Amino acid sequence: MWGSEPFSSLVIELVALVFSAVFYYGALKTKYRAYYGEPNSIWALPVIKVSNKLPEKTVNSVQ
Repeated sequence: MWGSEPFSSLVIELVALVFSAVFYYGALKTKYRAYYGEPNSIWALPVIKVSNKLPEKTVNSVQ
């Protein structure tokens, strides 16, 4: 019948597949967090509104 080698090889392959699935899930979550952030995180920073417009020039009027 079967020896211990085929069974142990199968178990090793299954464990490797489980680890790869967990790693892939973690990579997807990390990618999502990198692109969209976590608004309720203690590390969240306020967003600074940046504009490409030049500041308007003001002329001091003399009265």
